[in-house]
Amino acid sequence: MAALNNLKIELNYRVPEGFHERMARLASATRLAKTPQCMSCSYYCGKTYGGNTLVCAVHPNGPEGECKDWEGDKKQATT
Repeated sequence: MAALNNLKIELNYRVPEGFHERMARLASATRLAKTPQCMSCSYYCGKTYGGNTLVCAVHPNGPEGECKDWEGDKKQATT
């Protein structure tokens, strides 16, 4: 056990190019998958800009928990 006290580890890890952008897209897609009600909301956008998905005008990255601002599709309601 005493030999482990002097153990020194150096990590030289370099994050691959584009890693953070891919993780942001994945997080956005995962958040969207957890909130399918967003797709039927009149505020829903769902387009990707610069690698980031804009969920809606009220909650650009998707709601945290249950959305209190959801409104049904106004186009469907009037037809």
